Amino acid sequence: MKYTGLQTADNVPGISGMRLDFKTGAIEITSGRLPDESQMVTVTAGEWVESDIPANAIERYRFIGDQVMAIPAEHRDSAEFTTEDMSFDRDGSDIRTTLTYQRLETDQEAAERVSRQVGSGVVINDAGMTITRNGKVIARLGCRMDGEQPFAFKGDQLFINEASMDSAAITTEVTARASADEALRTHIGGLPIAPSDGQVADLIRQVIRKELQLGGMLHRR
Repeated sequence: MKYTGLQTADNVPGISGMRLDFKTGAIEITSGRLPDESQMVTVTAGEWVESDIPANAIERYRFIGDQVMAIPAEHRDSAEFTTEDMSFDRDGSDIRTTLTYQRLETDQEAAERVSRQVGSGVVINDAGMTITRNGKVIARLGCRMDGEQPFAFKGDQLFINEASMDSAAITTEVTARASADEALRTHIGGLPIAPSDGQVADLIRQVIRKELQLGGMLHRR
């Protein structure tokens, strides 16, 4: 008996499970999903830092009672208090107390949950690899270059779309730098290549004379 593929018992294409095609080498891994029916969820009724909870025993008892009574009566039997150190170093500087309870999802919450978990997974085939989340493609790596793909991998090589290279080219700064270099060359070209001693002395006198004028570094009032 010749097997053409392998798949898990819960495999539903695009919904759940894993499937491997021996002939094409295609692999599909999709996140599982909860049933469409309403599921039990945990609701946070409140969260407090230690300083928010009264230290006095009677006041603390009253505070806790008030918070529990704020929970709908039909869910109070599932209410729980938990205390956790939320500080970065776990040094006790941020102790928080949380009150939670459990209830069934509403029909609207169940419908929203089902819509969010559609089509999350990874598909690998001859076209490449596609990663989807909540029914939307968030990443795609393939061997085919088209107008929508800026780059693609083929074997151990990376291919970049020419249009993407053109759009990513840096032109403004390079053009400005080239213009500045040209202006500098023109300015330098007007200077003597090897000034004589007399020319150097004249240049020094000009600089000193300029700096002695009003606004110069050597000017004195």
